[in-house]
Amino acid sequence: MRITTYIAIAVTLLAISCAKDEGQTTVQPDKELLAITITDSGYTSADGTASRAQEQGYQTLFTEGDEAGLYIVRNGLIIDDNHQIRLTAVGGQLQWQSVDSSKPLYSYGASAHYFVYYPYGEVGIQTAPNPEMTTAMAFFDSMIAQYQVRLDQTSYADYAASDLMVGEGTFGKDLVENNRPLSIKMQHTGVLATITTPTTTYKLTNAAGVSLPDDYILSPKIVFETGKSFCLIDGVYRRIINNPNEA
Repeated sequence: MRITTYIAIAVTLLAISCAKDEGQTTVQPDKELLAITITDSGYTSADGTASRAQEQGYQTLFTEGDEAGLYIVRNGLIIDDNHQIRLTAVGGQLQWQSVDSSKPLYSYGASAHYFVYYPYGEVGIQTAPNPEMTTAMAFFDSMIAQYQVRLDQTSYADYAASDLMVGEGTFGKDLVENNRPLSIKMQHTGVLATITTPTTTYKLTNAAGVSLPDDYILSPKIVFETGKSFCLIDGVYRRIINNPNEA
């Protein structure tokens, strides 16, 4: 009788286990690896116009060691959740790679949505995106609403960490070196405030009256009581704010 009881229990547990497995939804990736490119669309001036030089001046250039978070969504389900990726030097080139080498960056096909936010951090872990949304701004809406810039942005690290960017990937049609290209154009979610102070430029010449190659630029030193800002060059300060009312 005891043997019969044990067999019955074993059969019941096996039946429950099978039913649970059958109810799970598993999305298998493609065999292709992703080759990710992330670029910044840049800030524009208040009137929406900017010269080519200004566009370059207001773009973020990603450098080795930068980290971002990747989400992959298909059919309203998040199938890769806050995948930590890092810009890494490989063979003399910079590539976005998975921080966890046991989790390769697999493609899930052109029907999936690929969303990225930068910089990677706790806000990506603590906020839940909306997988029903198909644009990056809507997908990361809760993150954008909760993100707080650094109060002191005098260092470049704190200034850069305040600049939350989000983007959605464009799936490449053709393989490149057996990898599937994924191009992501980032959007800034905050506002860039630029503070320009008056400067005095001295044109220097030698005894013969020939101009020297370097001018001497003098600008007043600013002391910020609140909203400490990053000094880009003499007389130009920058600060990321969540909205214009905080400036």
